[in-house]
Amino acid sequence: MKSTLYKKKYIISIIIFAVCLISDRLTKYLAVINLKDKADFVLIKNVLVLTYLENTGAAFSMLAGKRLIFIIITIVFSVIIFLFFLKVKPERRFSPLYICLTVILAGAVGNLIDRIMNGFVVDFIYFQIINFPVFNVADICVTLGVIFLIIFLLFKYRNTDFETKKVSDEEEPFDSIDDEEPLDTAQSKDMSDV
Repeated sequence: MKSTLYKKKYIISIIIFAVCLISDRLTKYLAVINLKDKADFVLIKNVLVLTYLENTGAAFSMLAGKRLIFIIITIVFSVIIFLFFLKVKPERRFSPLYICLTVILAGAVGNLIDRIMNGFVVDFIYFQIINFPVFNVADICVTLGVIFLIIFLLFKYRNTDFETKKVSDEEEPFDSIDDEEPLDTAQSKDMSDV
């Protein structure tokens, strides 16, 4: 039963990861083909614009040009997320955590691929109305994943949800069940006649 839960957890996570990563890679490819060295494409005038930007920094172009630092940080961050993912119990109630961790990991890997292959991250979505920095699908995955992860950790789960009960060698896993011998069939039939 437990191995079936683990298999489901991994299969669902792989599908979510693939959908997020493919969406990121495909939209970046389309941005390069349709937006690079071309005029911006206005989706909603003065609100939403598709534009092309090569971001050598982190979010909001912070620490521009520090490629190696971002590659190392992203790899370490991804390993930590993956290890935390492996630690979470394969129970239905933890499904929101699996999804959040998977979406965050997919976004991190999407931008990591850009940094390794290009030396920069392709950004192309611009909310002009609030002058928000240009971003991409991987950024959306990381941002939404982190927001929902924080919400779930603060309001849905308790610290005790993540504790694992250790069973000692001497202790039986079902010690809480009475140690009475089950009635054999003949005894239970005699008692039902009374």
